[in-house]
Amino acid sequence: GVVLVYNPEKQNHEQEVEQWFQWFPRSMNMSASQVLVVQSLRQSNMPRRMPLPAKLAAAGVSQPAAISADDLPSVRKYFSHFLETVRQSVMDKQRQEEEDVMKGG
Repeated sequence: GVVLVYNPEKQNHEQEVEQWFQWFPRSMNMSASQVLVVQSLRQSNMPRRMPLPAKLAAAGVSQPAAISADDLPSVRKYFSHFLETVRQSVMDKQRQEEEDVMKGG
């Protein structure tokens, strides 16, 4: 899996996170469920979560985890859930490969 962290309050960060998405998850043919986007918000008066950049939303990436500087530990629950999703995805792929070998042999 891949974790992408950016600050949506900074204009150029949106383009940068889209580039990172193209370079890694997209080029490695990872599923959208294997991508966790974390929005690191600096201003507490901002909305709790900003919309995902268009390219990530179009690819089916889940809603981002939005965290503020004064609440960094809250990302743990998102990360734990993400790790479980990635683990399950890997196990499903492994099981499918084993079934394919059994059918072919």
